[in-house]
Amino acid sequence: MKIEKSGSSDSIRLVIDGSIDERGAQEMKDVFEGLNFSGIKSIVLDFKKVDHIGSSGLGKLLLLYKRTATAGVEVRIEHISSEIHQLLKGVKIDGLFKLS
Repeated sequence: MKIEKSGSSDSIRLVIDGSIDERGAQEMKDVFEGLNFSGIKSIVLDFKKVDHIGSSGLGKLLLLYKRTATAGVEVRIEHISSEIHQLLKGVKIDGLFKLS
């Protein structure tokens, strides 16, 4: 899996490429932990090239929510395949992040 980070001081975009399996989830967590949330207003996760997300990946999204909710950061997940979109709605991630 590969994660490309771009954006400005107040808006971060993470383009995720590959499967968010156990190893990918750890890579995603490492990137999340490396973000400085002070001054960030929004984070966009681009899932255009994500073909699978497992339970470890879902757990890392919940950890991201915990950190961003306390910091007042809005998170949006974009370009989600219909299969992953259904999964995220099924586990109620759509109540935590904006999905598009």
